[in-house]
Amino acid sequence: MYLWLSREHAQTIQQHALDASPCEVCGIIAGLNQRTSKVIPLPNIADNPQQNYHIDDCAFSEVFFQLQREGLSLLAFYHSHPTGDPIPSPTDIKQVTYDDVPYLIIGLRREPSFAAWSIQWDKVTPVDLYIGNQIPFQAEPSFSQVQRIAIIMAVAIAFAFMIILSLSLLPPAPIIITSVP
Repeated sequence: MYLWLSREHAQTIQQHALDASPCEVCGIIAGLNQRTSKVIPLPNIADNPQQNYHIDDCAFSEVFFQLQREGLSLLAFYHSHPTGDPIPSPTDIKQVTYDDVPYLIIGLRREPSFAAWSIQWDKVTPVDLYIGNQIPFQAEPSFSQVQRIAIIMAVAIAFAFMIILSLSLLPPAPIIITSVP
């Protein structure tokens, strides 16, 4: 899995985070085939926006349906850490609701820095993040766990079918006489 942002999209997220600091910002990243085509800031309605973020559910729903109408997919969520590094906090990990979507964090502790993460069942794994206008040459399409299982099952079924078909096409075994009467 990887996430690919153009420099302009990364700049949009960075400016959003800098403009709202010391509050955290949040939003979504949308596009096709893991390439970003839109960055959409969303309201942070957390009780303490300096320490947490909570995406406004109504705003998210509206944007999500608009993306579907445009034929785009939700590629990632993003939020900022105004005084920290781009590493998921325990609260970030606990609040994950879409465990198959990467989470991009921009940390503003020193200078703005980006990192993307896959957070599944309290397991945090880095996601390759590419920022630039060139296609990442080493980025290969990745398959989800369900897709991998489906491919393995299809190969096993095809193999079993070919064995059964081959056996059914064999001529009958010849009768072997071991002694002459």
